[in-house]
Amino acid sequence: MALVRDLGIDRGRFFTEQEAVQAAQVAVVGPTWPRRSFPWRTARPDHPRRGRGFRVIGVQARLGSSGGTSLDRSVWMPLLAFERTFGTPQTLQVFAKAAKPGQTAAAEDRARATMRARRQLGPGVEDTFDVLTPEAARDFVQRISERIGVAAVPISIMALLAAVVVVTNTSWCR
Repeated sequence: MALVRDLGIDRGRFFTEQEAVQAAQVAVVGPTWPRRSFPWRTARPDHPRRGRGFRVIGVQARLGSSGGTSLDRSVWMPLLAFERTFGTPQTLQVFAKAAKPGQTAAAEDRARATMRARRQLGPGVEDTFDVLTPEAARDFVQRISERIGVAAVPISIMALLAAVVVVTNTSWCR
């Protein structure tokens, strides 16, 4: 994840590929992560915690919010460690980035093939997942903006007409 997106690690570090493969009980947390929600061990050796927990090895810098959702409450941990501790997640988001510019289509194809294999979808079976690209998100926002723009003109005309009727009726009452 650290290679795909700038997580803005403020203190500590992100977990390594080896830690991910070994399902190490490590995590990188946002500056306002909900401490009571998960069994954590602090990264400081003078604060041990009994039981099975995660060792916090990094803290993100404040990122603020996006779309009304706080980006400072994130918790990043190896997927295998999550599955071992909490079970298989019902939903999964996979972030990817093409190795070189211009290879987006190949990266999408590989991601789709990997997801189909993970979900054991045979040939001819429809995908049970979505692959969202930045271009698709931009196109979606553009289509919504166009529809709002088209609807704004008739709504504005109706509001103007209603205002004219109200003003006209007020003049006749005198």
